[in-house]
Amino acid sequence: MRYLIDTSSLSRAIRDDSSRLSRIVLHLGVDQVVISVMTLLEIEYSLQRRRITRAARIRDFVSQFQSIAFDRADASAAGALRARLEAVGHPIGIIDTMLAAQALVRGLTVVTDNAKEFGRIAELRVVEL
Repeated sequence: MRYLIDTSSLSRAIRDDSSRLSRIVLHLGVDQVVISVMTLLEIEYSLQRRRITRAARIRDFVSQFQSIAFDRADASAAGALRARLEAVGHPIGIIDTMLAAQALVRGLTVVTDNAKEFGRIAELRVVEL
């Protein structure tokens, strides 16, 4: 099984000096963990906006993961997922929708610190950090 780490779990790891996430990655194996370019965008935005002194260390930690692009299949799945969640009155944020779509398209399990949001998607495998 492969895992997609979301922004909330990375953000928590950064705040907590990445020890818990590091242990999980070590247990799973770095080759079993991927990161979305959408998460990279959110992390980079946060680093730029806050001018974090540990930015180089954070970028180094994130660089160990293979990144996955957001492609047409992901866009189609995300559009359908967003419409379905909105139709039942349970929408989630657009980037979380995009991450969920990437995980569904690729058969990945989402590792998150925000299981409540991702839990609205019954067919999505989720592991709370």
